[in-house]
Amino acid sequence: MVKKVIIGVLLILLVLMLSIYFSMPFLVDKEAISNEFTSGFKMATGLDIEISGDVVVKTFPAPHVVINSLYVHNAPGGLSSFLLSIKLVELWPTYTSFFSKQAKIASIRINDVDIELERLKSGHMNWEDSTVQTSVPASFSGLSGDSGLAGTAITLTNGYLRYVDEETNASSEYKDIAVDVFSGGESESVMKAGFRFKDRNITASGKIGNLQQAISAGEMPANLNIVSGKSALTYAGSIGYKNKKLSVSGKAKFETDDIGSWISTVLSNNATENAGTNDDAQEQPTSKYKLLPLLATSSITTENGKIIFPDLALDGAIIKGGAHVEISPADDVSIKALINTLDLESLFDSKFFAESGEGRGADQNKNDHTGRDSGIGTAQKSAISFLNLSADLTFGDALYNGQHIKDSHIQLDTAGGEMTISQAAFTLPGDGRLVFAGIGKQGFQGFTLEGEVDASGADFAETVKVLKANGAAIPVQDFKRYRIKANAALSAKELRLSELTARIENMAFVGGIIATFGDRIKLDAAMRIGGVNLDHFIQIWGIQEWRTSLFDVAPDAKYDSFLARWLRRLDYDAVMNISFEQFLLNGTQREKAEFRLTTGNGKASLDNIKTTYNGTQLTGNFTLDLNNTLPKMDINVVADTFDTATFFTADGKPEPSSTPPQATTQKTSRWSHQPFDFHWLELMNLTFHFKFGQYRQGLVTAQDLDVQGTDDGRILTVESFTGKILGAQVVGKASIRGGKIPSVNLATNIVSLDPDQLLPFLPVLEGLTGKFSLSLRLDASGIDMFSWISSLEGSVGVGGEHINVRGFNIAAVIHAISYVRTVADILNVVKRAFPGGDSMFTSAEGQWTVANGVCKTANLQLVNEDANGSLSGQVDLPNWQMQTAINLSLKTLDSAHPPSMSVTFNGDIDRPDIALDTRSLEQYVTNKTSQRMLQEYGTH
Repeated sequence: MVKKVIIGVLLILLVLMLSIYFSMPFLVDKEAISNEFTSGFKMATGLDIEISGDVVVKTFPAPHVVINSLYVHNAPGGLSSFLLSIKLVELWPTYTSFFSKQAKIASIRINDVDIELERLKSGHMNWEDSTVQTSVPASFSGLSGDSGLAGTAITLTNGYLRYVDEETNASSEYKDIAVDVFSGGESESVMKAGFRFKDRNITASGKIGNLQQAISAGEMPANLNIVSGKSALTYAGSIGYKNKKLSVSGKAKFETDDIGSWISTVLSNNATENAGTNDDAQEQPTSKYKLLPLLATSSITTENGKIIFPDLALDGAIIKGGAHVEISPADDVSIKALINTLDLESLFDSKFFAESGEGRGADQNKNDHTGRDSGIGTAQKSAISFLNLSADLTFGDALYNGQHIKDSHIQLDTAGGEMTISQAAFTLPGDGRLVFAGIGKQGFQGFTLEGEVDASGADFAETVKVLKANGAAIPVQDFKRYRIKANAALSAKELRLSELTARIENMAFVGGIIATFGDRIKLDAAMRIGGVNLDHFIQIWGIQEWRTSLFDVAPDAKYDSFLARWLRRLDYDAVMNISFEQFLLNGTQREKAEFRLTTGNGKASLDNIKTTYNGTQLTGNFTLDLNNTLPKMDINVVADTFDTATFFTADGKPEPSSTPPQATTQKTSRWSHQPFDFHWLELMNLTFHFKFGQYRQGLVTAQDLDVQGTDDGRILTVESFTGKILGAQVVGKASIRGGKIPSVNLATNIVSLDPDQLLPFLPVLEGLTGKFSLSLRLDASGIDMFSWISSLEGSVGVGGEHINVRGFNIAAVIHAISYVRTVADILNVVKRAFPGGDSMFTSAEGQWTVANGVCKTANLQLVNEDANGSLSGQVDLPNWQMQTAINLSLKTLDSAHPPSMSVTFNGDIDRPDIALDTRSLEQYVTNKTSQRMLQEYGTH
């Protein structure tokens, strides 16, 4: 019986429980619950939220209200239709709500939230100009202390927030927003939140006041800790929001191991380069950047809608000082700061100045949420693009490159995506002052700064010490007063100086410079320079030292100079088009010089050279490469006229002629015994090419001279030289080998040489004209010119035509001989006949052999219509002596057995003794006379 009673009671309870469960949806007042939520939202934000979807009651796992599709309409003129859109809200009421007339919500779950915050073109925020506020519904019970949202837990998942400035079209996105708040009742709530900002994962946790009290009073206490990687922000105080105005009052502390990385993230167009989910990895910049740890503390308060940091204190690796900062809810920021010390060099080496990269295009600028588009087809822009900032910054001491920049002051404002620097003044070493005023913009290539720069001072050498000199001191130690003005444009990628005018001492500069920053700095410049003292530059840049080391010091001298050291250590590339106007060189004022200077990787080149030097117009190029053991040079010079007598003097005027040397009895006086100094051959690797229209060196003249060759550090090789030298066409090549005993090799062909051109060098040739062709193949070695001449070996081929010998009248001799009756008259007749006219030889051909400087020939043939001749003998060049004889066969006197006469030249080559040998003629006359006598008297 008892058993049946128990079973019956259980069945009744089961039916009752099922009845209650299935009647629950009818007990839940979904309208009251949804109104409780919308009214609470209205009270908390001041905004009307509209339900556009269904409101349904679900029973599993417990009765709750589900609201689909909620919206807050955007202000008129906004980019998006809605300020806020929520896909799904779940309202979980307390169980007492089923049996009372009061709707109480135990927890709220919000899924898929999109928040679109905008600064409108009017300057107002869209949440200020959104839907018109209405009175709070009478059914809202959230204001009562024992009902409504008391004890409510709020969870938000999959949130997305975007801020857009309509005027600048800049935007900033916050993704994967998640919030979890549980109200503990009367005293406090525990909060956890997280979101992703430019691929940085940021979490927040702490305790806040009771939600119901906060909504009622518009303010609550807060003790929060916000963390991203190794950076943390802590806050203790109160937070309020009433009548759409934020209020805070408390203390804040921000600590990070690298503020440069944080600022780079905020100001860059894109996500950080260390994107990912590992916060520690995100926070650590790559090793090429310098870490900038920082500790910042301040009180925080609000006044007239502004958030104020009245006593911001900064203490970090690169900065120490204090500031007063004011921020308005409309992103208006006012900063007045006094920075005691700032380490600029460390700042420039940090991620603060890392390249931001190009912005993303329209097809890339989308949120990670499926179906969500950013709504604008431009790249994301940094906070500077939509921040209204007013800053007044004073720096007591800024350190850069070991130099102190004192008493600097910067005033700037930002609005509409532009930064206006009304004044930036810096005190530099050397009593210098740098003033800048301009505009900064954020674009696809990062932040750019454009404006006017004006620098002046009393000691330029001291001022430039703030610049990095690539490990070598810049040689401007004698430059004092200066003034530099230019239009400047600076970005992470380049510096441009246009319309540059400068005066440093007596030098004036006009032009422009572009410096491109990358793995190596690249300089591109165009500059007109006046008043330059190149003699001074040659001295302080070590060019004179270099020139001396090549030509005027001992053979074992090492090539080194400031120029060499500087070029080897350059870590930037430069291309500069330079024009000198009115410059001093070798103590003489010059008119103009143009060239393009290119440097980089241990190389320097001068291209497109155009100048007039000592009356010589020159064009060409020059290249110097110091990467190898030997300096490598490439020289190309073209000139219409080139006279060594004027070109290599200081003022372009010929040196006064010296008194001719007195005659000497020393046979070897013609050749110098001064030792050769060819050590410079071992100091460079040279390629050269010279072209001169007219060339003169002393008494030697040439036309259309073209010389090219190389020096490989051992041998100077003239690969080819062509031209018209002393009126003759010359083609040849030569080489000089250095070392302890230098040697020379010459292979040259000379065509159409007129002996008249050689008279200044060989007076013995006076009276000889015609056209000679020579083929020279000569070698020599020795320590001086005398030993070269003494060791001369080789051959000289000689050919000639139409050779006229003045004062050597063979026809007159033959005519006179025809009438001579006695042998005694022959010598006198010949001597009288020789000077009376000329003799023409139609051709000459022969070969000279050279050994030990002595030229010998056995039979150099001469052809005349009256006589055939041959030249034999030797010419001793070391001793400048000759022993030669010309034997003439007078064929017109007797074609079968022509008589002959010879002319000998013996002694000094310049003034030889000339003798006649007429013995053959005497025999001829004797025979002729005998025959005539036989004919006259032999018949008797």
